Formats: sequence, C-alpha cells, structure tokens
Amino acid sequence: LLTQTISPTRILNIGIAGAYPDSGLTIGEVVMGESEIYGDVGFELPAAAGNSPGFQSIQSSPFAGELYSQPLPLALDPQFRRASKRASISVHRGCTVNACTGTEATGIQRREMFGVGFESMEGAAIAQVGREYSIPVCEVRAISNFAADRDMRSENIRHALESLREHLRFCQTI
Repeated sequence: LLTQTISPTRILNIGIAGAYPDSGLTIGEVVMGESEIYGDVGFELPAAAGNSPGFQSIQSSPFAGELYSQPLPLALDPQFRRASKRASISVHRGCTVNACTGTEATGIQRREMFGVGFESMEGAAIAQVGREYSIPVCEVRAISNFAADRDMRSENIRHALESLREHLRFCQTI
C-alpha cells in the first residue's frame, strides 16, 4: 500500500549490525549489504539414527521454496559505497535473524552456514519487499557489536551510530 502511494525509486535500509566472527569487520566500521538471507528459519532435529542433530536451515531442506532457497539481492548503490576515509566500504552478505546470536559457537555456525559477514534483524524482510515491488534496496550498516558473546557497551553503539552518520553525510556531498 505504501509503495502505491509514494512510488519510491529505491529503499535505503540503514542501521547498526553485529559482525560475525572472522568476518574482518570491526566496531564502528560501515558495511554495505550485497544480499540478505533469512538465518534462523529452519528446524531442530533430535539426535536419532541417521540424523545430524541440531539446527538445520530451511535452505538445506526440501522445503526451501523460492523465498528461502537463495539470498535476496541488494543494490550496491555507488553513492553509498564510497567512504570518506578510504576508497570504498566493505561489502558483505547480511543474515536476518529473529533471535540475536548470543554465543561464539552460534556466530561461527551462522557465518559458515550462510556465508555472511553481519547480522541484522530486518534486512531480508526489507529486501523481500523491494523484490516484491521491483524497488532496489540498498543496505548500509555500521558495526556496533560482535554477533557472538554480544558485547553491547553503549560506547560501541554510539561509535557505530557516529560512523554511520558521518558516512551518510559524506554520501550526501557526492
């Protein structure tokens, strides 16, 4: 309904995110999403004969369907890809979750299972809306924590928000 009344030419999804272990991302770093994937849609298997127990992603099951079988692509808008302190910002796949990663083991599992660099709470849903309405979605995030043991110090969040604000102001001057 919203897209019918204002007809946007693109959607800009901005915010903070958690970096996955070994992604190379650091607190305060600005990152751009190249795609988003739903990361905790799936099912848990019990330990039983022939089963690999634990979380199984929907993507690895015969139930995946079109929506869950592949990451949802995002637009790498050149206006938001340039950074004031270096030639370009990092580009990674985002992982949308409804339960934040709380342990290093889960962070490593999600990074390896989905090939992701950062964690968001709504990125895939926004990418899905963009796909549904043929509107390019550009995602720009600043890293505020590590998606593992979740060190959520207020100074890290403040640093991430300041980095994001600086990046967006720079992008406006291009």
